[in-house]
Amino acid sequence: MYLNRWKNFIIGFLIFLAIYQTNVLWFNNYFNNKNFNRVNIQNETLFLTDSILINTGDNKFIRKFNNISNSEYKRIFDETIYLAIKNGRFEFIEKYNLDNILNNKCVIYTYDFIINTKYVKDIFNIKSKHFSKLDNFDRIIIIPSKDLNYEIKVVFLSSKSLKAYEVLYKKESVNQKILDTIEDFKYLENREFYFVSSQEGLEQYFNQNEFLPKAKLDSLYIDNIKATNPLENGGGILLSESEKYVDVFFENPAIKSSLFINNTYTYNDENIIVKYYPDGILEYVEYKSNISKNNKESAYKIAVNFLKKDTNIKNEYYLSNYIEDIDKTTFYFDYKINNFPIMLSESFKKKIDMKSIIEVTVEDGRVSKYKRLIYNFELSQDYKVLKQDFQMLLDDKQKLDRMYLSYIFDNPEEDISIKWVLDDGDNILIKEAS
Repeated sequence: MYLNRWKNFIIGFLIFLAIYQTNVLWFNNYFNNKNFNRVNIQNETLFLTDSILINTGDNKFIRKFNNISNSEYKRIFDETIYLAIKNGRFEFIEKYNLDNILNNKCVIYTYDFIINTKYVKDIFNIKSKHFSKLDNFDRIIIIPSKDLNYEIKVVFLSSKSLKAYEVLYKKESVNQKILDTIEDFKYLENREFYFVSSQEGLEQYFNQNEFLPKAKLDSLYIDNIKATNPLENGGGILLSESEKYVDVFFENPAIKSSLFINNTYTYNDENIIVKYYPDGILEYVEYKSNISKNNKESAYKIAVNFLKKDTNIKNEYYLSNYIEDIDKTTFYFDYKINNFPIMLSESFKKKIDMKSIIEVTVEDGRVSKYKRLIYNFELSQDYKVLKQDFQMLLDDKQKLDRMYLSYIFDNPEEDISIKWVLDDGDNILIKEAS
């Protein structure tokens, strides 16, 4: 009996030890994770970035479009920007010298539109009083120090005017982390091409600095993509599937009513109406109320949180533009795939009466209207051969603001190949990439 009691004691002790170790591990992980994410609780909404450019030190820029929002390197870069805004020393620069970007290892956040500096607090979840001399920006640059002073430079830049705020922040561990992350890209990225600055011999063609792809060989191969409508079946609409795409917008889908007129499905309750049109458009409208919801969050965050409700979006999206009116703001989102953006052709925009793949209108502290092109995009089995002769598209008489490669969605029945987009600030021209 004494032996049994001793055995029971040992078993009990081992059980206690296992529980104790499990709890220690759990708490360590919990607090480590809390510390790890202490700056980045806003990561859920950080998809504003159009792309990230990384200069590994040889003026050959790596450009990332896809899978950046929740990446580890984006977390490191975001945290650096946050810490610089919080603790750094601000200096206004009337005309920023772009050689600082070309001649140093650096990271560049690019945006597809001009951002009012008031949105810094929404992007990085921190307020700052130091942007009084800079109305807007479209680039954020991180330049780590190569010297022993470990002073990092974070630059908020207007690429057209070259006005900037340079934020100086000194922290050895953060500086080293940025340098290590940039160095990693040399080995992680094995692309057929890289990006070069237009300042390197092409400045006469552009109003501002632009980054252009340069093939490592004479030409490169870029996959085509294809569009599929998940609700289309043999020319008809899958009614059972459409319910899944609509129900996410209703608090209680069971009480919604439905109607089918002119090949358009309409669902509604006492507050909202959702329509699915035969040309592949999903539209949500909340009935206007005379009582404002007085939502204290910004229109941008309201739009982002609403987008999370639409769990049927399969492609990665980014904010391509926004328009502010007196009483409402409309946000325009487009997709990325294969490390390039997807745009709607002008003719297709007119056909569906939309400017972008996703449009979210916020007024009175709520989303009053939401429209989405329901197509999903994926790589096809074919590709486009792109030769390195894009300079023949440039004209000394017409300077460009931007020139870039994009998929142009025009016909759902055909593969979508990459094309050149030339933007002079007033007009956008689409040119074949060949």
